[in-house]
Amino acid sequence: MPYYAVASGRSTGVYDNWEDCKDQVHGYSHNKYKKFDTPDQAWDFVDNHSSRGQSFNTNSKALAYRGNNQVALRGDQGEVRGYQRTDYTISLEHEILLHPRYFGPQLLDTVKQKLYTEVEGTCTGKYGFVVAVTTIDNIGAGIIQPGQGFVVYPVKYKAIVFRPFKGEVLDAIVTQVNKVGMFAEIGPLSCFISHHSIPEDMQFCPNVNPACYKSKEEDVVIQADDEIRLKIVGTRVDATGIFAIGTLMDDYLGNRIFNIIVLQSI
Repeated sequence: MPYYAVASGRSTGVYDNWEDCKDQVHGYSHNKYKKFDTPDQAWDFVDNHSSRGQSFNTNSKALAYRGNNQVALRGDQGEVRGYQRTDYTISLEHEILLHPRYFGPQLLDTVKQKLYTEVEGTCTGKYGFVVAVTTIDNIGAGIIQPGQGFVVYPVKYKAIVFRPFKGEVLDAIVTQVNKVGMFAEIGPLSCFISHHSIPEDMQFCPNVNPACYKSKEEDVVIQADDEIRLKIVGTRVDATGIFAIGTLMDDYLGNRIFNIIVLQSI
């Protein structure tokens, strides 16, 4: 599977198909992009050639990817195969900038709290969403910034990260329904499902409150706040976020409660 790295374009990032990549570079002056065999190589290209790229310690690099229906996690502990999840605990680094007024007996506690505040809930295209910091491995010696008085503390920590993959089946909560499709949230991830990716026997009903998609027999209904099961068919990744495209056109996808009832009756 090829990966297209866009270091200079309308939206920098790594794309898993040429059409998405072309949308970012076609007609864009001074575009810079390249095709790679692995997402690791693609992200290194973005990091090294993009003004929005970020530098990461090579010892703490970790990337989850899917190959032959398996997920491999590469990082400090080598390569581990067989995982079928999109959340992982990986080693990361972050720098905390601290004002002199915090220098005191609670200094380390302040550094830890600022780490939680600054990294939890953030998203990078390379690692996905940082769900939670699990452990703080090391707080390095502070480096005084010349002429400022501020001190930078390098922190090494482990965090649970979440990154979706093409072909993955996930549970989601519907947030919006309209004639062009529906939007759903998978934790911090936003996913759009086009009406072309909704089974043909389900029609949009705008005249009911709330608006919904309903089957012809009216036994299956999907509306806002419903829990559904969907498959990821594509992702758009840039330097600061991830957006997914999903489908309900497969077995046992759609309204999760209805599918549970069907399975129990079999």
